[in-house]
Amino acid sequence: MTGKLIFVSGLSGAGKTTLIRAAINEITRLHYLKTVTTRPQRPDESDSFEYKFVSDDEYDALKTKSANWDHTDYQGYKYGADVDEVRALLDAGENVICSVAPDTEVAKVMSQLYGASPVIVWIDTPAEVAKSRTGHDEVRFNRAEDNTLKNEADHIFKPTGYLKDDEKAFVELVKQL
Repeated sequence: MTGKLIFVSGLSGAGKTTLIRAAINEITRLHYLKTVTTRPQRPDESDSFEYKFVSDDEYDALKTKSANWDHTDYQGYKYGADVDEVRALLDAGENVICSVAPDTEVAKVMSQLYGASPVIVWIDTPAEVAKSRTGHDEVRFNRAEDNTLKNEADHIFKPTGYLKDDEKAFVELVKQL
């Protein structure tokens, strides 16, 4: 049995992390593709399920130990994950979800690395709303992004702006995948 690889994308501030967290908390056999990174932890990431924050030396040791490492350099920091750990989950019938940059090429490369055709869900938060949520983080606020991956998405999720309703609807969508 093969699990599903689910990519959740959208602009910075779209609400991806919040919605994914709701799905992880409600759905059994759904795992997050946790990224190892050398970037500093943001104040709101004290209980991050998305990242494992490490030093450069720790990152390099993990990368060296892995037979198959997904690596990206972004804004001077390293990001990565053990591809074989993710493939093992998928091969065991477990589902894996992750947040993916709104970039078609990134999605293609990740699909090839993980050996699975992902289901892509685009969080269609209006750009002005998403931008207003990132104002406290200069890097995210100034990030140049576009919605080209939206055109390749299998599902478009349109938040209503009512958090509990949006979380419930997103969980139901992921269960149907």
